[in-house]
Amino acid sequence: MGSGLRYEVIVGNLGRVYAGKSRLDANLMFREYRKKSDRGYGRVAGEAVTMFRDGEPVREHRGAARIVSGFLEGEHESYQG
Repeated sequence: MGSGLRYEVIVGNLGRVYAGKSRLDANLMFREYRKKSDRGYGRVAGEAVTMFRDGEPVREHRGAARIVSGFLEGEHESYQG
């Protein structure tokens, strides 16, 4: 008898936020963290979110933006001296 499918949800800046056998729970966590990423919520802001089934990616959110040295990618500091 097999152990069944195993699901994981990985968030770029946090790591694994779900690991288990419930597809429903994995999907709920994926959606929750995707929303947080898009809304710019805390450490999750702009981060990638990926759901895996038995080690293979099945859902992927690339993230809204990447933070580089305190600035969003593509932004720059403007000196008005």
